[in-house]
This record gives sequence, structure tokens and C-alpha cells, in this order.
Amino acid sequence: MKAILKQIIYLSFMALLFYGCVSSDGTIKSYINPALISTEITSVAIFPLRNAFVQTDVSLGTGDMIEINKMFQSEFVNKNSKTAIINSVSSTEMLNQGSLVDTYSNLLTVYTQTGIPNTESLRKIGKYLKADAIIQGFVVKVTQSDGVYSLFGGSKRGETGITVKYVMFSTNSGDVLWEATCDGYKGTATTLEKAPPVSDVIEIIKNKIITTLPKLSAK
Repeated sequence: MKAILKQIIYLSFMALLFYGCVSSDGTIKSYINPALISTEITSVAIFPLRNAFVQTDVSLGTGDMIEINKMFQSEFVNKNSKTAIINSVSSTEMLNQGSLVDTYSNLLTVYTQTGIPNTESLRKIGKYLKADAIIQGFVVKVTQSDGVYSLFGGSKRGETGITVKYVMFSTNSGDVLWEATCDGYKGTATTLEKAPPVSDVIEIIKNKIITTLPKLSAK
């Protein structure tokens, strides 16, 4: 009986070791080109969020990616109400109509690999869309794992993390006018819980991105 009681106490103690408060965090790093302050931007085309990583075990669903982009677009419009916005659906349709899909895909591929945008491609796309700038978002990283409890080590709490990057390109100069990389994270209170829903982390990202959205100069 004493042995059983000791075991119960021991298990209870171990469980307490892996119990705590729900943890969440968000960080953001941003860059604003000084030219953005003096450049008059009257129209911006926002494109659908894209995956920028090769990952097979976990990824964002199409609905989650659309939700993040809708959130970004809504907040961007709120801060730049005088700027004409070409939404992600219209931007994509116009690329197809202008036979510019391959041009845009090559632009993003080269930029992702080198960090240098193709000025000629940007001017061509901007002229067709009648946009002074374009904004592209990338899902850089996604992590999601349920909590694991073990008496033999390796216990961990459930967690969900998402890293998103947005970049604004000038279609006139070809410069990067603004970019921001946001990390959102949320962990569970115990090792016995499933990973937090993606929607919770999207809310964290939203609150961070709001603080760094650029204010454009427009007529």
C-alpha cells in the first residue's frame, strides 16, 4: 500500500513539473526604405500569400493562408484609406489576363534566392496592373506539435509557431520599400494538451503587424 501511495505521489509530482501558464509571444523585425517617405504611391497591388519553405510534416491550409492575407489587407487599408488597393484576387486575375504569371513567378524565385528584385519585371507588371507598388507575403516557417508526457524524459508542451514575411516592391525603381518578418508562437499549459489552433497564432501575428505597417504618401 505504501509503495502504491509513493508511486501516486511521484506521478503527481512529475505532472506538476510539466504544468504552467499558457505561453504566447510575438516578435517583428521591419525595414522601411527612406525613399518611401518621399515617394508618392497612389495604388498598391496585394498578392496572395505564398509558401517559401519546403516542409511536408506540417503546413498551413489554404483557408489559413487566405485568412492571414485578408487580415493583412484589411489592416493595410485601414492605415492607407486614400490609396487604391488591388486585392489578391484581382491581382492574380490580371496577371493571367496579361500573360504575366511566369514573369511574376520568376521575379519571386530570383528575389527569394538572391534578395534582389528584378527591376524590369517589376516595371512591366506595375505598368499592366497600374500599380505604383506591389506587396507579396510569404509563409517562412510553420511548426506545430502536440504535448508529450513521459516519465522517462522528453516531455514537452504542445506548441504552434508561424513565421510570415511581407515585402513591398516599387514598380518604378525596383527597390524594396518596406518589409517585415513576424514570428507568432503559442504554447499549451500542460504536456497533455494538443497544439494550439493556428487561429490563435494568426491573432498574435495580426497584433504585431499592425504596429509596423507603412503609411504611404498618396494624393
